[in-house]
Amino acid sequence: MSIQFVMRRITPTVYGRCLAESRPQPEFVAVSEGVAADWDVLYRILNGERPGPAAAAVIKGGVRLKHAPDDYGGVRVLSPKDVADASVDLRALDEEEIERRYLAYEFTGAHGAHADGRPDSPVEDYLDAFAELRDFCDATADAGDAMLVLLI
Repeated sequence: MSIQFVMRRITPTVYGRCLAESRPQPEFVAVSEGVAADWDVLYRILNGERPGPAAAAVIKGGVRLKHAPDDYGGVRVLSPKDVADASVDLRALDEEEIERRYLAYEFTGAHGAHADGRPDSPVEDYLDAFAELRDFCDATADAGDAMLVLLI
């Protein structure tokens, strides 16, 4: 069974409650499961060079909620500012750069990669995952919302 990445768009009010209670809230505006099992290789593609840290933080960053399931790194929330910063970084990348990094990088130890460091999936899957991540972050940032992210 594969570990899947899930993004939920949440309002600033729900974000505040998540932080105050250090637990996820049931309300969300939109959900995306489109990055799916490509999350770790995509994280390494995004984090490898500039731009990277804010864009990659969508996958493994944010504030970890203490009173939430701890599977695969826990449940985390990103502020509206974090999402806006990631959106800017993601817009600075294009498919050509994602493909260049996919071909140049080595992914040993990544979920979704073979033992020899080759990704399990073809570059087209990571381009689709990148587009899903970018578009979801853009829509969330444009609305001034926050995100809740988890691996299940």
